[in-house]
Amino acid sequence: MKLHETAREGIETIREDRRYGARELSLLALDILADVVETSTTAEPTRLLGELRRATTDLESVRPSMAPIANAVRRVQADLPGILEASGGLLELKKDVLQRIDEEKTSIKESTEKIVDYAAPLLSGKRVMTHSYSSTVLEVLLKAEGSVPSVTVTESRPLFEGKRLAKRLSAAGIPVTLITDASAGHFISEVDIVLVGADSILPDGSVVNKIGTLLLALAARERGIPFHVVSDTYKWAERVELEEKGPEEVSAKPLSGVQVRNVYFDRTPAHLVSSIVTELGVFTPARFSSAMKERPTKT
Repeated sequence: MKLHETAREGIETIREDRRYGARELSLLALDILADVVETSTTAEPTRLLGELRRATTDLESVRPSMAPIANAVRRVQADLPGILEASGGLLELKKDVLQRIDEEKTSIKESTEKIVDYAAPLLSGKRVMTHSYSSTVLEVLLKAEGSVPSVTVTESRPLFEGKRLAKRLSAAGIPVTLITDASAGHFISEVDIVLVGADSILPDGSVVNKIGTLLLALAARERGIPFHVVSDTYKWAERVELEEKGPEEVSAKPLSGVQVRNVYFDRTPAHLVSSIVTELGVFTPARFSSAMKERPTKT
């Protein structure tokens, strides 16, 4: 079943994206599902659901390190049979599916608002270091503006996502210092707390995030500095694949006889994480894993 061109383009945009975090891309994935509904030319309700199922399948695998993309579209997909059964025809079905997609987007946004409320007090009076670009970290820091003396941001090579975060913080009047990834261990002694986002959280409490997060966590542990992760529960995943991108992002020109690797994410083990701040509250990794394993499964 062939998807409309705009939906295919949207999926490729997510696949190739290097600017945005998992939360923002999960919202874009939901927009793609809405686009499937709006651009479908089928007159048969069951065929529309088939088109949505195809889009969901493609989106589930488009960014294997980012659990919330797959989780968001799966949650919508799980409700589609019931929506079809209750609908009175194609037009009503489309309206109800679009409403369900909007509800999912609202849930994600409300989760972020709750995380910000839980996380901001942890930063009061603290000099903060962060890594890469996380929209949730940004919102927490903006909420804590005025109570955070300074923020140190790593560049996050190879594509320097940290620079974008540094610009946003500076524009908001927050004192910010940009450093190279390699100098994080040197500057860690000048901060009081580390705050990072997450792309996925695994059942053992380990955190998958932009490559370099693990080294920052190790440096924080060496200095006895708390290492906190902000993440909504959408980022829970049974397993993930650590994506590897093209070598040209590391070295524009091939180096004779040299293999260039560009693994984009790493896994920080649970014992290096002080807490995971979610829309449900602040957890140790072990408590978070237990809570996620015990929650009812949506069918």
